[in-house]
Amino acid sequence: LLRRAWRRWRHGVAGCAARLRPHLPRLARLGLGLLLAVALLGGGLFGYRRLTTARTFSIKHLEVSGTQRAPRAEVERLLSGLLGRNIFTADLGLAARAVRAHPWVRTAQLGRRYPDTVTVTVEEHDAAALLLLGHLYLVDRAGQVFKRAAPVETEGLTVITGLDRAEFLADPRAAA
Repeated sequence: LLRRAWRRWRHGVAGCAARLRPHLPRLARLGLGLLLAVALLGGGLFGYRRLTTARTFSIKHLEVSGTQRAPRAEVERLLSGLLGRNIFTADLGLAARAVRAHPWVRTAQLGRRYPDTVTVTVEEHDAAALLLLGHLYLVDRAGQVFKRAAPVETEGLTVITGLDRAEFLADPRAAA
């Protein structure tokens, strides 16, 4: 009885192997493909983790250019939250918005210079006139009011008068 069961099992396994033999190359390719995909995914995750946590890629330097009226120290203070962060994961868009919040800054572009430096290029407003709306305000060449004028900033600029403050606040484009 055991011999008969053994023969049946052995012939059954042999029959199964005979049926699988034509499909083995395709199954082997499929297995190798899956193994390769898992290895690449694991390697990618490992590499990402290493890059985003390595101290080598911590921001250590800020290079600011294009500032004249906006003091470089103020721009660096606005960006001080970037120092020590990973250069790959730092939100440069948010940092650029923080720099643009300075009244003299019209545009700010930030870039990465690997391994540890963020470059900041600032374009400032160019005061073309003063606008009297109860107080003096600086106006650039495009007609945009960008800052309340300090006494030292008013020298040599033309003063625009005759605008109503309430109308200007309601629609600055129409008043300009």
